[in-house]
Amino acid sequence: MNAISPELQALWATRSYIAVDLYIVTLIDGTVYRWSGGDADILDDGQVYSCGGRTGPFWGLVGDQAQCTWTLGTDTQTLALSVLPGAATIKGLSFARAVAWGLFDGATVEYRRAGLPLTTTARFWPLPATGSAWKFTGTIGDISPAGGSVITFSVNNLGEKLQQPWPRECWQTGCLNMVGNGSCGIDMAEWQVTTAAGAGSTSAAITVATTEADGWFTQGDVTFTSGVLAGMSRTIRGHAGGVLTLMIPFPEDPAQGDAITLNPGCDCTMDAGGCPKYANIAKFRGHPFVPPPSTAD
Repeated sequence: MNAISPELQALWATRSYIAVDLYIVTLIDGTVYRWSGGDADILDDGQVYSCGGRTGPFWGLVGDQAQCTWTLGTDTQTLALSVLPGAATIKGLSFARAVAWGLFDGATVEYRRAGLPLTTTARFWPLPATGSAWKFTGTIGDISPAGGSVITFSVNNLGEKLQQPWPRECWQTGCLNMVGNGSCGIDMAEWQVTTAAGAGSTSAAITVATTEADGWFTQGDVTFTSGVLAGMSRTIRGHAGGVLTLMIPFPEDPAQGDAITLNPGCDCTMDAGGCPKYANIAKFRGHPFVPPPSTAD
C-alpha cells in the first residue's frame, strides 16, 4: 500500500503542480545519498535532496527521465536511471571512478515522486515539497555508460530475490553455512583481531603484525576503522608472511598506522581451515561423502 498524505492528494487533485523525482541511494556500507531530479534542492519529510548544484551528479536528464517497467507474476521489475556525474565525488573518488571501483554494486535505490505547488519560488531554498509518493525500490544491477559521460544504472526491484534457484539447500561437499551466520553459530566478535596497517601497505596488499599463522585470515575480511578508508571492507584472498592479499583492491593506499579489524576466514570443509579451526564440527552442514558424477558403461 502506497501511503500518500492528504496534503499531497489535495495538491494532485488541483491538476496544477510541479512534479520532481527524488532518489535515495544507500550503499552497502550504509552511507545514504539523496538526490533530486529537478533544478533545485528539494526538502521533503525533513530531508534535503540535492540537485547537484555546480558539481553534480545530475539525475533525471531532460528527455531521459527514470523509466520503470512493471510486469505481472514474479518477473523482475526494473528501473533505468541515467546520471551525468559532473565533478561529483563519492567517498573522495570521482563519481565515475567510484562506479568503476564497485562502490555502487548492490546499493539500494528508492525512487519517489514529489509534488510542489506552482507558487513555489526560489526565495525558499531548498524548495519545500508538499509531500512525496513512493514509486520504486530495488538494488543496482548492471551499470553501463549510455554514451559520452552519462552513466546508466539498471535497478532491479526486490522481487529479484524470488528468482533465486531452488532448492534453497543443495547436496554439496562444502558446508552450507557462512561463517558467523545463525546456522553456523560462531560469534565472530570473539575471533576478531584489531591491529594497524604496517609500512609498505598498498591498496591491494595490507602488511600486518599479528601472531596468527599463515592462512589464518584467508577468505576472511579486513575493515578499516580509521584513515581515508574508514568504514570500507574487502575480502582477503591470501595471508602469508604478514601480508594480506585482497580479492579486490581498495580505492587508494592506506597510511601506515591506520586501524583495521580482521576476521578469520573459513574454507567450509572439515580440514584445518574449516570447522575444526573454530571447534565447530557439530554445526558442519556439508556432505563430503557425496560420490562424484560418473558415467555408466
